[in-house]
Amino acid sequence: MDISPILNADGRAVVTFGGRRSWRTRTVRGLIVSWEWCRDPDNRKRIEPCIAIWNPAVSGSGAWVITRRGIMKFSDQHNKPTPHAFREARIAATEMLGLSAIDMDVRRVVDVVMDSVDELVQMPLVPLEVRQQLKHESVWTIERRDLSRRVLSEHEV
Repeated sequence: MDISPILNADGRAVVTFGGRRSWRTRTVRGLIVSWEWCRDPDNRKRIEPCIAIWNPAVSGSGAWVITRRGIMKFSDQHNKPTPHAFREARIAATEMLGLSAIDMDVRRVVDVVMDSVDELVQMPLVPLEVRQQLKHESVWTIERRDLSRRVLSEHEV
């Protein structure tokens, strides 16, 4: 499956999803779902399974990422969507995926998440090669420029 880059203003990829680093990737109801390992935003040392959902039909749209720890807010013990799932889909996901916040699109996003829960929970531990890639992945690129906007030095953090 093609990698979905999220580009910055200069056209450089900031984040990519899919490709070799993903465990599985497939299309569900017109949205692409990729099961991957990502850094926990609260603890950068922790790498955990997550799903990344993006809309291939809308260029410039983002990706909605849910970690395995976070998926418990979306699904109850009977694998039914919670009110939180509908709230997040309406408030955050539809705009990020380039969809409208009408009930049909909200339900579509929730269905995609609920269809992905079982595989997210069953994902294996992080493979060594993915762990090494994420370990060396930079978070920011810092550039020092002079007054004429010429790059003097560049560092990745």
